[in-house]
Amino acid sequence: MTDLPPPRSLNLIERGFLKVLPKLSESIEGYYIAFGEEIIRTHGLLGFFRWAKLTGSTQQGTRDHFGVQRQHLLSAFASMWNGCDYCAHGNILAHNLFMFRDENKLFPVTEEMLLDMHRWKDDEILAEVQRLLADDFKEELRLIERQWQLKSTMEEPDNEEDRQLWLSVRQYDFINECSIVVDAPAPPFNHIAKDTEVRARYAKARAASSNGTS
Repeated sequence: MTDLPPPRSLNLIERGFLKVLPKLSESIEGYYIAFGEEIIRTHGLLGFFRWAKLTGSTQQGTRDHFGVQRQHLLSAFASMWNGCDYCAHGNILAHNLFMFRDENKLFPVTEEMLLDMHRWKDDEILAEVQRLLADDFKEELRLIERQWQLKSTMEEPDNEEDRQLWLSVRQYDFINECSIVVDAPAPPFNHIAKDTEVRARYAKARAASSNGTS
């Protein structure tokens, strides 16, 4: 068995950038992704900015087609199929916060459930999601099922919805190459991370739901 080469050492400029990146990102976006070092180690500092531009553009296309809430749902499950609990957690938390804020609903798939399920086989994950969503979240379930079908069969998309679902998978195939090195929990991957009032109410509602109270 051949030993893997050691990770590339970061240069002085890259290390300096990483020192200021967390606070800069949190002040602008409301959150910081913990795998910034791996992106720079893999792609370099200029590559970091190209990476951000490319992934941001692709995610915007998904967001334009499905809306921000479902874009995060699809991103969460795209990461699940790849075994990346960090991005799955950050995206499902963002999705669940939006659903709670905008629809006053608690999505049946919690962040903790997703962390448990990410260790399961894909067909086991899908069966549990079908059980949880079949009654009241049929559209979310339809999108997750179709995304998984496109991912698992490598079927070519033949309409715009399929193309966006296919892109939601492909973008996280790319993102998870770097994000797989860090573990959940993650912050919500959206500006909603700044909304401390919504986050507090959501946490309280989740706790009450878990305790069987309203």
